Parts: sequence; structure tokens; C-alpha cells
Amino acid sequence: MVQPVSTIILSEIDYPDDKPYQEKGTWISRYQFERCGETKVYNALFMANGDGKAPTAHIYYPGYTNAEPRLIKDAFPLTASHMLILAGLKGCNDVNIFDMRITEQPHDVEEGGKTFKSVWNEVWTFRACGKTADVAMTFIPDADGGGATFNAGAVKLLDDTAKP
Repeated sequence: MVQPVSTIILSEIDYPDDKPYQEKGTWISRYQFERCGETKVYNALFMANGDGKAPTAHIYYPGYTNAEPRLIKDAFPLTASHMLILAGLKGCNDVNIFDMRITEQPHDVEEGGKTFKSVWNEVWTFRACGKTADVAMTFIPDADGGGATFNAGAVKLLDDTAKP
């Protein structure tokens, strides 16, 4: 069974009354899939074409994340390398994000007399060369709101019999 879960607007959508499709905008639609007694959330990234055609759909990372697409793109290679080294999979070249989940919603963190606002934590689950591993992630938004930094933390190698 497939059920829509939510839509996240990434950039303003312009949907003129006299047009069949959106003229501009980017959004993510989340869907919950249930199969074989398991439930998982998948995401699709949609981008308006602005040329009168239907929006372009792209497969997007599964699960729930607060990270914007650009932040995920920036974090993926470094986090994947971090995971491969700590999980003992250094020579592996087949790495994918299997799931993302928010473990702590945005909150303020005091450290060294400084307050970091809207920090959040996630766990990213990777599949690499037949193994599955969780990586703890911390995201710290920039004070000016122009982006965020990330820290990849503990890596936990999971049972490699995880279901697809």
C-alpha cells in the first residue's frame, strides 16, 4: 500500500490559473510504502520546468531529514567516507543512503559560552558492499541563516541481513 505523507516546499511554487503545470518551484513529496509487513518512507523531489511541461521528478533519499538537498549533497561524500573507514569497509565503492531519521528536533545548544541555535540530530543509515551501518549526524545552522555545518559521529555496524 502507498500513502502520501507530506509535501515540503523548498522554493516558492508558481502555479498560474491558466497553465496546466507549475511555472516555477521545487518541492519534496513523501510517501509511505507498506509491503511484507514493513513500512518505509520514500521521497520524490519535483522541480517545475517553466516550459509548459510537467514537473521533473527525481528519486530522493528515503526517510525523514531536516537537511536541505544542497546540505545532503555536501554531507554525503564525507559522511560516507567516515562510515566506510570506521566500519572497516575502506575499499568499498558501492555506497547508498538507505534511510534517514531525525533523532532530535531543532534545539539550542550551549558550548564554551556560545549558544548554537536550532541544532538538530539525525541518523543516516548507509548500505555499502553488503553491510548496513548507522551514522550519527549533528547539524548546526549558520548564525546568518545561510546554511549549516554538519558533524558525522559514531558509526554502528548493523546486522547485514537488513531487508531492502
